[in-house]
Amino acid sequence: MAYILEAHNITKYYGSNLIFKNVNFTLEQGEKAGLIGDNGVGKTTFMNCLMGKEEIDEGAIRLRAGCSVGYLEQIPVYKEDTTLISLVMEVFADVFAKRNLLAKLEKEMSQVQGEELEKLLRQYGTLRDEYEVAGGFACEAQARKVLYGLGFKEDDFQRPFAGFSGGEKTRISLARALAREQDVLFLDEPTNHLDIDSIEWLENYLKSYKGALLIISHDRYFLDQVTNVTYNMEKHSLKRYKGNYTVFIKQKTVEDEAALKAYEKQQEEIKKTEEFIMRYRAGIK
Repeated sequence: MAYILEAHNITKYYGSNLIFKNVNFTLEQGEKAGLIGDNGVGKTTFMNCLMGKEEIDEGAIRLRAGCSVGYLEQIPVYKEDTTLISLVMEVFADVFAKRNLLAKLEKEMSQVQGEELEKLLRQYGTLRDEYEVAGGFACEAQARKVLYGLGFKEDDFQRPFAGFSGGEKTRISLARALAREQDVLFLDEPTNHLDIDSIEWLENYLKSYKGALLIISHDRYFLDQVTNVTYNMEKHSLKRYKGNYTVFIKQKTVEDEAALKAYEKQQEEIKKTEEFIMRYRAGIK
């Protein structure tokens, strides 16, 4: 199967401290995966490795050629005087470049004829198709939709970044991550600083998201609503489960009960062996 993102036998240390070892991971097109585990187990580090923000010590990570990647910045740092709407529209910089080039071609086409005009028309048609695919005709509306969904008001759009609280700045970072649909989107605790209405909007937005998702969250209900695959990180390893968080819990419970029974059986056999040895010690070397 061709995956959009895959990692093979990756290992990560911080100094002599092992974070995870020989971990495998796959993400299919359109798949929505939750990454769970105890605090400090290495979930954020693992996500950063997949994004290429941190180096791995062993193994390989492969992203399908040509795929776009988006992520939620945990500590957003932007120019203090940049307005809210400008910060979100920055993610469409390449789209605006295409828009400007289209305008330039339109002007040039009005001044030429014949073969030169036909050549410009072909360039214009190709560029216009790229512009449409990139969301050029709807980028402003998309940005506003996301900002409204995350609880911002029209009056906030022209406020400078410096005027927002810490929680609001995190929501701005989330808006930037969501405004443009990517092939792969990484979200680390996206529901932080969101009210109930915004969380509900985010759930619905991500349900219909066409790209692949990897989400770290402690909000189990949120994971249940959005994800269809669960990766559990524990004891320096990672295991994939098909289904959302509730399905994972059921599967994990069965696994743990089976492991406990196997352990108890093993202990019983050890005890019997020890009793046998004690009873016949004199005849056993």
